[in-house]
This record gives sequence, structure tokens and C-alpha cells, in this order.
Amino acid sequence: MRSSLLCLLILSLVGCKDDPTALGGDVVGTWRELPNATDDDPPEIAERQLLEFTSSGTVIETENDVSEMSTYDAGDGMLTMTADDGASVALPYLATSNRLVIGALVPDGDQDGFVGTWTGNSSAAGESIDLTIKLDASMTAQVDYDRSVSEDDSYTGTWRAIGDDLEVTFMVEVFTVHMRATRVGDALGTAYERL
Repeated sequence: MRSSLLCLLILSLVGCKDDPTALGGDVVGTWRELPNATDDDPPEIAERQLLEFTSSGTVIETENDVSEMSTYDAGDGMLTMTADDGASVALPYLATSNRLVIGALVPDGDQDGFVGTWTGNSSAAGESIDLTIKLDASMTAQVDYDRSVSEDDSYTGTWRAIGDDLEVTFMVEVFTVHMRATRVGDALGTAYERL
């Protein structure tokens, strides 16, 4: 499985633990990643990731003219992709008629636009990860990773939104992380358009 799928798990907004019934849908088809309005240097259309989900249970991921195939299972609001070597990643998802959100977070409690708490759960390499992101009206953000095996992490940062696109920025040691997501309905994650 391509490293970008694992990066998606780690750096994107992941999971939906509180309301899995709101997630799910038919993923069969070809999807192209949408640019995020908070990205100052978005990829050209030819460089955006493509995901092609077949009805036979395979997914072809194409990025920068390189394609890799895995198998997938989509059920109960979770999208599980498994590489030939058995490595798998499970991410909550929402598929509508024209949008796909992978790594979907959902609101936990009251929301005012983006302000509020967003929660989720994902798994990879035998480890479950609960993610909680609290966005305050003062434009501060709290990002908490609760891991079942390795050490938990907590970061304080800032956030901004342009339309339905969100960017949460925080420091990990000496690196600045820009976590970007798009809101589709009540789901917040990496967004794709149906081709």
C-alpha cells in the first residue's frame, strides 16, 4: 500500500466513533482529490490523487502517474484498504452522489460552523487511534491522538477556514503540520469529487 495512504491516516482528520450510521455510502467509481482552499500551493489537476473503486473489491490509487492496486471493503461507515502484503488501514468515510470524504470526523456535541469538538477513530498496523479536535471561537485548536498501542500525543495550534475548507496548524517538534480537511454535510475529512 502506498505511503500516502498511511500519511492520510496520520495527518488527515480521521475517524468517526460517535455516529457511524451517518457515514457510509457507495464508493464504486472513480474519484479525484479536491484541492483545499487553505492550501497556498494546491496541486495541479493532473497531480491530484485518483482512487478507482471497482465493484469486484479492488481499488487503484494513482498519484503522480504511479498506480498501485489494493483490495477494499466498505461497510458500516468504515473503508478498509489492504495491500498485497496484508498491511491495512481502516478509515471512516462518507460517499454521496458526487463527493467522497475519507478519514471522516463528525461533530461531538454542539457546533457553530467549525467551532466545537470533532471526533473520530481509525486503525492501522494493529493499532486503533482516537482523534479529538477542539476548535475554539478564538481560533485556537487542540488536537489529541489517543492510541491503543503507542504513546498518545496532544498539540495546541490554530485554525482557519475558507468556505467549507479547514486548516489546523500545529508544531510537532521542529516541524509545522498543516492538517487540511473539507466539510461535506456533517463529515470533515479529505474530499474527492466523482468523475
